[in-house]
Amino acid sequence: MAYSSDPDYRPTIGILLYPGYTLLDLAGPQIAIGNQGNTLLFWKDKNPVRGDNGPELVPTTTFAEYDGNIDVLLVPGGFGVEDAMGDPEIIEFLQRAAKTARIVSSACTGTLLLAAAGLLNGRKATTHWFVYDAIEKNFPEIELVRDARVVIDGNVFTSGGVTAGIELGIRLLEEAKGSRVAATTELAMCYDPQPPFGTGSPSKAGPDLLKAAIKYAEKIGTEKLWLAAP
Repeated sequence: MAYSSDPDYRPTIGILLYPGYTLLDLAGPQIAIGNQGNTLLFWKDKNPVRGDNGPELVPTTTFAEYDGNIDVLLVPGGFGVEDAMGDPEIIEFLQRAAKTARIVSSACTGTLLLAAAGLLNGRKATTHWFVYDAIEKNFPEIELVRDARVVIDGNVFTSGGVTAGIELGIRLLEEAKGSRVAATTELAMCYDPQPPFGTGSPSKAGPDLLKAAIKYAEKIGTEKLWLAAP
């Protein structure tokens, strides 16, 4: 069931920015739903916010300017998520925005931020496999679903790591505009994953690649406290 039967309806997606977000975690969902809606980028001020691998985005709207005007709240993951979890201004904004958004969603390790804000209590959710164990240890009130691309529990949508955010965006669009619009968008995006090595999940990769991926993440990121082999 779409929000509206009006073909001209354009949902508004509000995306949280914070230092150290992963660009694809927000760009993946946004590219799916953005052409059919409006996008707001939220941060404390309107100075550029740097992602975890360099690119900067300019916020459109400050936390203080939020007036309850979004349909979808999206929280990306990234190597800056630990610091963001300890930022009371971010947590307060998420709690406030979640009260008025139709859909609350996260991509990748953005699930940790929703969890820190208490927005996943009693819910099923997924996240990047890097932090499966950390979620279960630190947030036992969440029913973690491993090896899932997208998990939907009521009005809460969460996705697995990085590229799973594209599927999240398609599901968000389906919720907002219906399955036909979402299916057409999937086709227009040429979204037909055929990964060259087929190693995109721990269950497919094997232990050697799993260890290598963890070392890679430890080298480039700051999430050492959260990293754990599933």
